[in-house]
Amino acid sequence: MIAIISTTHAQGYGAEAILTSLLKTWKDKEMPLCIAAPPDSAAMLLAVSLGFMVVPLSTAKDCLYENTIALLRRAGDFKGCRLVHAWHGRGFEQAWLLSKMLGIPATGTLHDHPTASFHGIFRRRIMRLSANNGAGIVCVSQAVSDACRKEGYSCRLEVIRNGISALAKDVVPAGETAGLLRIGFMGMHKELKGFRVVERWIRQASTLDVQWRLYGETKEMYGKSVELLLQQYPGKVLMAGRKQASRIFSEIDLLVHPSVEFDAFPTVLLEAACCGIPVVASNIGGAAEIIDHGVTGFVYNSGDPEGGLHFVKMLIQDAAMRRDFGLAARRSFENKFVAERMTDDYRNYWASVLDKRTGKVS
Repeated sequence: MIAIISTTHAQGYGAEAILTSLLKTWKDKEMPLCIAAPPDSAAMLLAVSLGFMVVPLSTAKDCLYENTIALLRRAGDFKGCRLVHAWHGRGFEQAWLLSKMLGIPATGTLHDHPTASFHGIFRRRIMRLSANNGAGIVCVSQAVSDACRKEGYSCRLEVIRNGISALAKDVVPAGETAGLLRIGFMGMHKELKGFRVVERWIRQASTLDVQWRLYGETKEMYGKSVELLLQQYPGKVLMAGRKQASRIFSEIDLLVHPSVEFDAFPTVLLEAACCGIPVVASNIGGAAEIIDHGVTGFVYNSGDPEGGLHFVKMLIQDAAMRRDFGLAARRSFENKFVAERMTDDYRNYWASVLDKRTGKVS
């Protein structure tokens, strides 16, 4: 049995969405999974509904002492597990501790840059220390793997790119989208997603017959900027709020993803490919490992937002290009980014770790 530890509460974002895709497609009865997560988390609720063995963990974000106590209280529930895997960096030390208690190997998945701005110095150090004393780390992109080597990760690094379950686009009510090409941006919740770049693009492309749809909750720091955009460009800027991905990709014709910080392997780009939506994204992180430049979308240098806007305008003005890119994106998704491929990769990875431990030749 493989124990997967997740410390994320409630719905979570990209990493938890990937974990739910893994659970939905896991069918290997010879390598069953045990999900250890907070009782209110999306991972726990789904695991229960699908019949996985579960271990509720009352953890809190980056509370080392409290999380250690929570793990120790439930340590007996992990008997029979042959390997423990931390689903993200904030669980690395828990996986390592449990591995020492049970005498089993510990692995983990890194979904972010090892020195991401939202990780403090202590968190970065404990992640690296735990990883280097474990059996290996999965990196969700080659960009993450390269960053880990640069930051002193000496353990085995395995690249397993994320996959997602296919999305079925919702039906958009008639008349909702009449007359305007719709450009979507899904990044209002984090500065690193590049709202300020989008704001600049809106102003520079104000004469074009398009509508910019901004998804997510408006952060306080963006409130006045969004209000001003809505006033200055009525009908051309829409604050669309939070919606399911299936709904969003039914409402847009083009996606922009101008990240201004390292974005390991953006789930939103996988969702766009699944729904046949062309994209324009910055090159920081793993975007270039998803987008085939000039075939499924465009990748621009993050230091040159004008270059990004140039690509946006190309797609606005060329309906045939948008159609061809969308079809190619869907084919790319089916070939590379389905959840079933990711599931097979994790199964093979965990089997190789266990085989190496026992000395078995695969």
